Amino acid sequence: MLLGDDPYLRMQAFNLGVVSQILDDMEQQLLIEYIEQESTPSTSIVVSAISQLWVFGLYELLRTWRQRANEVLKFGNMVAALSAELREKKIAERAERARQDSADPAFANPAIIRAFEQSGRDESFRHNLRATIDRSEVPFRRVEAIRVHLAKHEVPKTKLYGMAPGYARMDESNGSLFWEVPLGNREVDHISRRSLAEACQRFPTDDSVMILPEEIQQRIMKLPKLAYGVKHVRVVLEDGTECEAFVAWDRQVMKIVGEPPIAIDVDCIIDVKAV
Repeated sequence: MLLGDDPYLRMQAFNLGVVSQILDDMEQQLLIEYIEQESTPSTSIVVSAISQLWVFGLYELLRTWRQRANEVLKFGNMVAALSAELREKKIAERAERARQDSADPAFANPAIIRAFEQSGRDESFRHNLRATIDRSEVPFRRVEAIRVHLAKHEVPKTKLYGMAPGYARMDESNGSLFWEVPLGNREVDHISRRSLAEACQRFPTDDSVMILPEEIQQRIMKLPKLAYGVKHVRVVLEDGTECEAFVAWDRQVMKIVGEPPIAIDVDCIIDVKAV
């Protein structure tokens, strides 16, 4: 569902996976050298350089897939309510448009055409695609933040100058490099290359992620932010129970407030309020 059957996106992901494995080995060796020398080895310069380029590549892969996935989902939702005859007409028109929008229509990517066709005809495909997009939101936003920090030397979502952009430290547990990424309002995130790799491997099939229903997502967009991408809200359940929660990027419940901690079914949320 993340890359579908598009051979070119899969090739891009494969290349990133190859570089990630190389970096895993380099990070392990870096940690060994650090322990032996009791200081940061000079080889950290090479690890830092490749790690930055890997982040840029990961960002572009996720950005490209999310853009395409959202286009496909939007089209599928648009034609879903049409009559069968009109729906098939719209699908044929969109398939032809995808061909004509290609650099060479004679060699248009068939995977892109199939995605639009499947989205228009298959409700379960749209449901799974929406779920994968939603689960990708938090990992993508962290990749986006570090990419802006490293490439543009800016604080994400602002025009403020960054704080020591490109300067990395080593995680002494695994050798992976991490960056302190300023997010504005004195908020800083520590983002390691290894954590990004693990999050992106996990999210496509991670059913444990608590994603709010689409209707609730629309309501929460209107509520004020507490921090970068985070809102502190009160959710109302079907049985009338209310509890506080922290929600990231209007989609994912990151934490339920309560002692002892309580578990909720996000599908049972019927309303959301500002705290």
